[in-house]
Amino acid sequence: MSGISSDTRELVCRDAVWLGVDLDAAANDGGGPRISSASSRVAAWVIPTNEELFLRAHPMRQVHMGAIARHASSPRILDRQSRVA
Repeated sequence: MSGISSDTRELVCRDAVWLGVDLDAAANDGGGPRISSASSRVAAWVIPTNEELFLRAHPMRQVHMGAIARHASSPRILDRQSRVA
């Protein structure tokens, strides 16, 4: 889980009880890194993320993939592929 509030982490873990998650309330309040109890069948961790970096990189990846798709479908590329086949 990303570094969201302890209340939100608690709600998520409560909904994941069926998976075997047993929340350690003290570890959750302290911010982790591990917030599941030692007896939990499934480990739950607080993993720091950089949302700003992700939000900057994600649109650029979409732009890049769009350019690749446009290039791959250009008549010149399609003509070259048909000669190979």
